[in-house]
Amino acid sequence: MKVVLDSNIYISDFSMNSLTFHVFLNYRNKSNATLLVPEVVLSEVEAKFRKKILKLYSDLKAANSKIKRLTQSIHIDSKSENVVDIETIEFSRKFRSKLKNTSAEILGYPSVDHEDIVDRAIKKLKPFKKEDSGYRDYLIWCSILESLLASDEKHIFISQNTTDFFQNGDIHPDFILDLDALDIPRERVEFYNSLNTFNEKYILPKFELSDKLKLKIERDEFNEFDFNEWISDNILNDFDSDEIKDMLIQLPLDCGYSEAFVISVKKIKINDVLIVKDRIVYFKIFTIIHLFLSVDVGHEDIDRYPEAEYYISRDEIDYFDGGTIDYEEDVDVEFSIIIDMKDWSVLSSEIGAFGNWEFS
Repeated sequence: MKVVLDSNIYISDFSMNSLTFHVFLNYRNKSNATLLVPEVVLSEVEAKFRKKILKLYSDLKAANSKIKRLTQSIHIDSKSENVVDIETIEFSRKFRSKLKNTSAEILGYPSVDHEDIVDRAIKKLKPFKKEDSGYRDYLIWCSILESLLASDEKHIFISQNTTDFFQNGDIHPDFILDLDALDIPRERVEFYNSLNTFNEKYILPKFELSDKLKLKIERDEFNEFDFNEWISDNILNDFDSDEIKDMLIQLPLDCGYSEAFVISVKKIKINDVLIVKDRIVYFKIFTIIHLFLSVDVGHEDIDRYPEAEYYISRDEIDYFDGGTIDYEEDVDVEFSIIIDMKDWSVLSSEIGAFGNWEFS
């Protein structure tokens, strides 16, 4: 089996450190899966990283300028002007090295005629759209087709781009026409819209279920790892406080200044315990946390976002000191965590659902 990840899968986790990536990169051999990486994907991921860090660096410079004007401080400074290029080069080195270390195979640019590309774009066949975008997506698809012709193995393509590659949850008919034209059986290609979906079908079922360990935890006989403490200290690490504010009370990220922390853990339910290898264990957990959220707001926040008055009135906001929205709520959280039982260290963790928000 050969697996190709679209650029958007890497872009959603540039460092590839999430639990989903951890499972895929370290244990895909359990499903005999080889990772294929088209060169066009590498180029697009690197370009997106540069664009993102350029935006962050520009924001940092603007913030530093405002702080200097406000405080007359000479201690606050931005990094050198070439930081974007330096960080992009370093990211590219680490990104390609990590893929190489996991035995990924790099696919060169496909040998497709420009005439064929233009013809497809004119006909608006997927992945091309009305405005002629879709060039890089088509090169990825051509790389997959060339690999299919060179190998008899099943190929799996994982992309969050459901608009251009999917129709009604399955491969778009335009791509089926391509397969038929090359006499490639339809069943040799599978499409998935998330890496987690692939893991749940092909990798996690290969792990050994440990009902014994699960029962021990449920009976409160498992004292080696304190799930309650870990949840209290770490469950919010995937978000900053402003993101939590947006999810819980639907106030925009830039409305006020937020702080959030877990007051207590009200419930922990172990849904699955899987032995990955040796003493490395994968836990899938449901918990209810009692969360406290504090948002400092001023009159300018109310002016921009009148919906904030649902939580605090203008009369409660001091002209100079502002006002504070204090909010508490029980939040349902589903998450997965991988623990090395040799030293009880957490190798990776990832939230699957937070309140009404789900993350694939």
